[in-house]
Amino acid sequence: LTIFEIKSVVENMPSNSSIQFDFLVSDHYLKDVFPERMLTSWFMITGDNYVLLSEGAEPEQASEKFSSLVEQVLGERLENMSYSINLQPLTDMHLNVDLPAGNTGTMDPKYIAILSAIAALVLTIASINFVTLSLGRSITRSKEIGIRKSIGAGKSQLVFQFMGEAILISLISTIIGVILAILGLPLFNELAGKEMEMMWNVNTITGLVSMAILIGLLSGIYPAFIMAGFNPISIVKGNLNLGKGKNGLRKVLVTGQFVMSIFLITTTLIMKNQLAFLQNKSLGFDKEHVLVVPISVTNARGLTEQVTLGTEKGIKLQRVLEGNSSIISSAISSHTFEPGNWTDIAYTDAEDNRYNFFFNTVTSEYIPTLGMELIAGRNFSKENAADATRSIIVNESYVKAFDLENPIGARIPGEDFIDHEIIGVVKDFHIESLHVEIAPLVLSQNVMIGFSGAHGVGVGSSPMPKVMVRVVPGMTKEAIEDVRSAWNSVYPGEPFDYSFIDENLKEQYTAENNFGRIMSSAAILAIIIGSLGLFGLSTLTMNARLREVSIRKVLGASGNNLLVTLNKGFVILIIVALLIASPFTYYAMEDWLSAFQYKIDITPGLFVAAGVLTILISLITVSYQTIRAIRTNPASVLRTE
Repeated sequence: LTIFEIKSVVENMPSNSSIQFDFLVSDHYLKDVFPERMLTSWFMITGDNYVLLSEGAEPEQASEKFSSLVEQVLGERLENMSYSINLQPLTDMHLNVDLPAGNTGTMDPKYIAILSAIAALVLTIASINFVTLSLGRSITRSKEIGIRKSIGAGKSQLVFQFMGEAILISLISTIIGVILAILGLPLFNELAGKEMEMMWNVNTITGLVSMAILIGLLSGIYPAFIMAGFNPISIVKGNLNLGKGKNGLRKVLVTGQFVMSIFLITTTLIMKNQLAFLQNKSLGFDKEHVLVVPISVTNARGLTEQVTLGTEKGIKLQRVLEGNSSIISSAISSHTFEPGNWTDIAYTDAEDNRYNFFFNTVTSEYIPTLGMELIAGRNFSKENAADATRSIIVNESYVKAFDLENPIGARIPGEDFIDHEIIGVVKDFHIESLHVEIAPLVLSQNVMIGFSGAHGVGVGSSPMPKVMVRVVPGMTKEAIEDVRSAWNSVYPGEPFDYSFIDENLKEQYTAENNFGRIMSSAAILAIIIGSLGLFGLSTLTMNARLREVSIRKVLGASGNNLLVTLNKGFVILIIVALLIASPFTYYAMEDWLSAFQYKIDITPGLFVAAGVLTILISLITVSYQTIRAIRTNPASVLRTE
């Protein structure tokens, strides 16, 4: 057990920094974790190297010196491999997915682009709605405009008035929006899985004010010129016609709004279907009703001792659990299915060819406890003492990767590995998320088989052994209490912790789940804003068509006929919007789905569903104005004709 002493305290890292830590320990202690061969291997990369260049130094020149260093160390071995060292700016690390992610992790910049696009779409929909609502409201302001013009107000004065109102509304909306953003930031952080903060400075305030003024100008300019152009005589006579000559632009605006709404609805449906597929796809093992209890070892030096002592400690718990009516079986494994890679073993053969495979130390009950399937050979056996020291089981992907025609009895093709042989082949099962293909895997009861020949080891998740307990369905609470009681009897005073495999698997898709929730929220917001705009547009349209409706009623048109006639235009616009939005949505979602090796197919039904949903929402939104127009007494409309 190593005792550490606190030497200094540093300030907390900013929440938007990729570099986060609880404490820092010197790499001097790596020798207690990895053997000398790994620490001196050029294929063992355990962390990030930060290089502070001298003032005025050129990164390119430093990178060239690294290249000569690699040639000096590796020499002839470079003939059969590609190996390079390059500098990467610190500011480039977080959003650059072209290079391997280090300990700081990376974020795909396309997610930022998508979120920015969503914000722009919602803002554009709101701006279009402002235009349509302003035009709809202009009917109620027609007398005001007529009177102002009659007493001498010029068109430019009216334009400035309405533009000023639009900018003022935009500024007030920005203030309200900022308040709502501050109040809603905790919820957004929960959705996004982030810890973002509002950064207030001159640039932020200037940007918000500029954006508000720009949106006000763009949104208000069209309604301002339309309203300022009303003929006062027509207003007095009641012959105001807002639709004449303006239907083309209004249809373009409304169609554009439908395109954006359909895009958001369709992408949300596709993401939801993909996430459902990820969570329901068969993973090659039974993930339900499996309790995971981590084992803690404090007196181990290095990975080998951690795994060995942890397994021995877990076996004691297994023995106490035997015979419990709430428990079917139990096994011990270094890795479960939490986020992060399993132990990644890298080695080179005699010809300097580099190979990789995942490695997991397990007990003989592992395969049956998780309901896996053996397709060749046999499982580990407690009766066979050799299995505990020299037997390994590989998966199908391992057999394919190493082109083994007869895998049983074969060994890992590396000279440094201790004596071992393959005794079985397990059917492929997913140890990582469905973003990646299943990789070669080796299961063993002896941790030294994997580490003995390794030239490099990557550990993406804790290799500390865990006891995996399959519980009887319907007896989860009883099983937890039985395991807790056994734990307290075997390890009195040690904290008891547990999780479930199915819950751990869900954590692999935390980012996708968060992103899907954000998309759903954006789609709902767009629908609400779009519905308000449609209500305003229907007000404008139905008032402009009251005479037409009255004449049709006088000529004998029924209410159903009028309902179809008045709503037909909206349905046609939605169909056009669906045809426009579909290719853009398909391209965007194909790009998003490309990050998954296992994914759904984008079918026409998803687009049809989005179109039908949009039509239903639109018809419900405009139904009030449509029914009001149909019920209007023709005599009250046509009496001045």
